Amino acid sequence: MAERPDLTYEVFITLAQQQGFEMDNPRLKELFREVQTMFRRMKLLDQVDTSGIQPGSGSIPADAFTPE
Repeated sequence: MAERPDLTYEVFITLAQQQGFEMDNPRLKELFREVQTMFRRMKLLDQVDTSGIQPGSGSIPADAFTPE
């Protein structure tokens, strides 16, 4: 799987413009931080080993989790 690049403010602004966001909205910087956090969480999910999980099985093997 290709590695996800970090979300830069410039990329965020481009995506926001494509989605029709108003660029003069003062809350865009706050939204950027939230979206950036979500992207970091998605990168963590990329590291989860799902090789023992069958698609549509609805169950996760007990050994899929490692205790912290």
